[in-house]
Amino acid sequence: MIDKMSGFVFSQYLTLEYFFLLYLVQSLRGLYFRAGI
Repeated sequence: MIDKMSGFVFSQYLTLEYFFLLYLVQSLRGLYFRAGI
């Protein structure tokens, strides 16, 4: 059973996860760009 509070925490967690993945992709792209691939 999901109440409002746990739903809020879950959405916050998903947002953090999303930004972390975005950051990971950006840094990988930066590395590839610097390597000249």
